[in-house]
Amino acid sequence: MVNYKKPTWLSYDSWTAYLETHLIDQVLTCHICKEPIRPELHQCDHQIPRSHWGARPGNLDDPSNLLPSHAVCNARRSNGPSRSWTDRIVFDNSVNLDNARTSQRDFMFDEIMRHSEAFAVPYGNINSRILSFFQIVGAGKTIGMGLLSYALNAASLKHYPAGGPRTRRVLIATKDKQLRSQIATELQEELLKWKLVTKAPRVLELTEPKRQIALGEMFQNDIVVCCPQFLWTQDNERSEYLDQVLNAFQLICFDEVHWAYNQILSLLNEARYRHNLLFGFTASPINSKGEPLDYMAKFSVYGYSEAAFFDQSMKSIYRTSGSLRKEGYSFDDMIDVVRADKFRDVYGNESQIEVYERNGNSSIVLIDSIISAVLQRMYELDKLSEQEEFSHSPHRKDLGRPNIEVTEDKSRFWSHAIIRVDGIEACEQVCNSINEFIASRKHLQAKEGYRAVYATSEKGLDQDSPFFYAVKNDGRVSSKSARILVVDDMAKEGMNNKYVNINAWCKSINSIASACQSLGRAIRSTAEANGDSTKCTVPRKEHDRIHIIIHEQHEEISVPTIRSALHFMANMESQTSEIMTAEEYFKSISGPLELVRDTADAYLTPHEKRLIAILYQKQLLKKGKKEMPELVIEAFGARSESKINAVARFVARLTHYDATSTGQKTQLKSELKLSECVSPMSLVDYEVRDKSVDSGELEEKCLLIFSVGREVVRQQLATEVGTAFAMAAYEKVSELFESDEGLVRQQGLMDVIERSATEVAADAQKYEPRQKGMVEFKSVLQHAIACAIDKVAESVNEVVSVEDIQDDGRFNKRTFAWQMSHERDADNFKSSILTRMYEQGCFPLLSRLIGDQS
Repeated sequence: MVNYKKPTWLSYDSWTAYLETHLIDQVLTCHICKEPIRPELHQCDHQIPRSHWGARPGNLDDPSNLLPSHAVCNARRSNGPSRSWTDRIVFDNSVNLDNARTSQRDFMFDEIMRHSEAFAVPYGNINSRILSFFQIVGAGKTIGMGLLSYALNAASLKHYPAGGPRTRRVLIATKDKQLRSQIATELQEELLKWKLVTKAPRVLELTEPKRQIALGEMFQNDIVVCCPQFLWTQDNERSEYLDQVLNAFQLICFDEVHWAYNQILSLLNEARYRHNLLFGFTASPINSKGEPLDYMAKFSVYGYSEAAFFDQSMKSIYRTSGSLRKEGYSFDDMIDVVRADKFRDVYGNESQIEVYERNGNSSIVLIDSIISAVLQRMYELDKLSEQEEFSHSPHRKDLGRPNIEVTEDKSRFWSHAIIRVDGIEACEQVCNSINEFIASRKHLQAKEGYRAVYATSEKGLDQDSPFFYAVKNDGRVSSKSARILVVDDMAKEGMNNKYVNINAWCKSINSIASACQSLGRAIRSTAEANGDSTKCTVPRKEHDRIHIIIHEQHEEISVPTIRSALHFMANMESQTSEIMTAEEYFKSISGPLELVRDTADAYLTPHEKRLIAILYQKQLLKKGKKEMPELVIEAFGARSESKINAVARFVARLTHYDATSTGQKTQLKSELKLSECVSPMSLVDYEVRDKSVDSGELEEKCLLIFSVGREVVRQQLATEVGTAFAMAAYEKVSELFESDEGLVRQQGLMDVIERSATEVAADAQKYEPRQKGMVEFKSVLQHAIACAIDKVAESVNEVVSVEDIQDDGRFNKRTFAWQMSHERDADNFKSSILTRMYEQGCFPLLSRLIGDQS
């Protein structure tokens, strides 16, 4: 019999009730790690801390408030020693909320206080989700992150004035160096500038982690701003500093939490049994398809309508009065499509644009058309500033506060534009083309800021750029300014120039989340409202709206994407209704014996991928053994649908892996971290090569796969997550390995050939613009056919004659080697098969690539 010792502070009656509740088969199980507890390692965990004795009614040693835990698990999960909670912390100071913006006060600080009781317990009890605020661009998220720790501490002190679990130190992670510097500067200066606090917190921009940690700088500051490399490596491995981060920072905030969502979920998994809270701020809590992100708990939504109502801080995203409230409003009238040499002018009428064709290349004509349309729109808006006639944008009345006094700003308004192109090299080329275009037109004068500059991920955009000249000079421009910015994949987060009102794309855009961030750069208004928002000064309506310009070549993809992005921005509350609210989340974990924790394992770590690759290399994953997929899932502990999908996708990639492809080899080596291996699929002796793979662990996984049957796995999954989910997961993964006897479904072959066509298309894009027109599609097609059929041979080991191909794209099995040996003209044989399959519509991507030139 296992003998657990009663804590000296606990009564015999309470101890007896505690054992009756939690002792199963003479063993106590840790509620944190779920492992059995040896008697010498046992500790009773108070869900409501003992330090709150007297501040909270009732007996805190009541068995209902106690859960068994390992002493180590409990220590890691606590929010610091009880004796330290009485110390004074900088974030305990009061905040002057009268000087805060509505988004920061009503939609953030007050929301924390509304749930104050939840934040008066150790943070390890409430950190199984990313706690989130959804706020439109320009809402003041940076200052909001600075005030968050003050709100959390105020919430705890409200219930336990003598001291309780609180935030001592904050880490803010942001996307890149420019944003890191910008956030650090704002927090250092603006909390005091706007008189929100009487004593500014100490802020550190983490530029040299090793040195700053070694010298103790990181631990001597209250707020530390870092880039993501501080938390995880480029290979998505945990950072060497991660344990220090989790020990030192009670609060970790993510600026624009959507940009590294899977990595943040991994960090959430690391922090879930410790003393850290993870908060996220974003204007687009969605993926590229516009679907809401999971594993979040939503406190509030401060969307487009709220910002227009409370702060008057938005430009219009519609053209006619009441449009947003009209059922079925499509936003099409906000998107100007350049059709050959025509597009809509500033009044919505069709207008001629200047296009100078240099060599007849379609890509050059497209870019020139966009350049001309952007410059013409800027010039039209400039001329409007000279007119006396003035009218307000309809959204000032539709969405503004009632009885607000709107006055006109008749000072010169200089429109700025952002043009997005495809690729880093194209940025400089398009920028030069714009300046060349401007130089040949006398009406576009340099003193009025008609100049373009560019920025890329390699050539950053800092606040000294000519693009921000007007921001620093009260809207004025000069020959030192540049009103046009050309970017590739930049200027989506944190680029704040309120004079931008033109967004143009020289490429297609198919990500709704990316479109939201891009449009956000042009949505901040130049309107100026007084403190109580009873008066507001605005520019004329055509300056007080966003202008979107695309080319007809991209219309099919870009228009639906941009329309969906505008719809999301206008209806953020309803579009995020599926995300769990903070009320729902805290209710689910309110009882001390009802802790609910999600498995936030949305992606595979390199270590897990290595183990799966070894199992695959040792031929333990074969189509004939259909029990293998779910056994792999069982072996790697996948209990969530996201992990199951991750395992399934990686096994599918291994199935189609081409060891002769340098690109695939390099990518897989990087993912598996196999720098010493010649080929990442040569893993027979991998256990010896990589010391991070424990041979005992690998043997355990193999034994599990060999010994556990399908029905056992089904039963185990059903017991833990419910029968319906278990069966759905089983079917989802098993589909990867199914095929009919005598027939091969076209999907496997199509995937191989589609990838080949994609690679060929990518290669074609590498040609310089002047050379693209010389590339014959016939040769591209022949290359695609040759690559594709070779990959089919390697991957499937089957082939057919033209006569065997059926109308639905399927075909009967034949032996590829025999067929090839009897063909005199292998090239003709390949071409005839692929051509017939192409004619049957089996290759939609190849069809788009070839078009009418086939």
